[in-house]
Amino acid sequence: MTIDKIKDISLVEYLTDLGYQSHKKIGSNYWFLSPLHKEENPSFKVNSSTNLWYDFALARGGNIINLVQLLNPDMTMHQVLVALSNYSETNQSPQQSYQPFTHQNISHKDDTKIDCVKPISNCYLLAYIYSRNINVMVALKYCQEVHYTLTSGKSYYGIAFLNMCGGMEVRNKYVKRCIGGKDISLILQTNGQQTMECCVFEGFFDFLAYETARLQHDELLTMPLPMDCIILNSVSNVMKALEVLNGYDIIHCYLDNDAAGRKATEKLKVALNREVRDQSLRYFEYNDVNDYLSKHSK
Repeated sequence: MTIDKIKDISLVEYLTDLGYQSHKKIGSNYWFLSPLHKEENPSFKVNSSTNLWYDFALARGGNIINLVQLLNPDMTMHQVLVALSNYSETNQSPQQSYQPFTHQNISHKDDTKIDCVKPISNCYLLAYIYSRNINVMVALKYCQEVHYTLTSGKSYYGIAFLNMCGGMEVRNKYVKRCIGGKDISLILQTNGQQTMECCVFEGFFDFLAYETARLQHDELLTMPLPMDCIILNSVSNVMKALEVLNGYDIIHCYLDNDAAGRKATEKLKVALNREVRDQSLRYFEYNDVNDYLSKHSK
């Protein structure tokens, strides 16, 4: 389950399931007695349109992930995400495992106007996916097509992949950029169960290549069982991944076969009190996982 799917869990329904009842409703705003402290007059507002909360007594707010973190301070970020994933699977009606993200749950900088987000259909983007030997169904499952305009007035489009802070990595044949904040991405198993091991990738095309190789039953590259995946989106995000990675027993690093990739793997080995395995030997003759898929499968 992706972060955008977790963020889409209704806060109103979640609080109701916890035993909290809204005291009044004004437009799309629901008012609750705060679950974060004792009070007699409701100061906790949930906007059902944005699916965000704000506690006026504490002067703080956020999304459902932030709320569950505050309600369960002893839980790691990974445990929070797994708990919400389990809640979604158990309490919500059946639907696609990976929902398209919308304008409302994409954060972006002021210099970028998002014109449209939709399933990938642009022939040039599809051709780019094919050129990198990615299974198109894999790309359609995890990515979207975004069209955006800069303050200069020039418009562009690309393949979009959401990260944990609500920003997105954007790629096409010519451009590689991030709209919104730079952060890691996390893909949880669709059944909501915590896997004890996870895979770490540098970029989302490496992740897509790995998933394509799994479909091809490539045992030289992939793990025998499906597991959660973390995409750094940049080796500079290694330290941001530590809190989530602490929830796993074994970490499999599928980072680039270059100095930066090897350094990032070593950082994880030093920083984590976990077993970190360097899986780059599986594609030692290639630059990265996508390079392996592009050349090895020909």
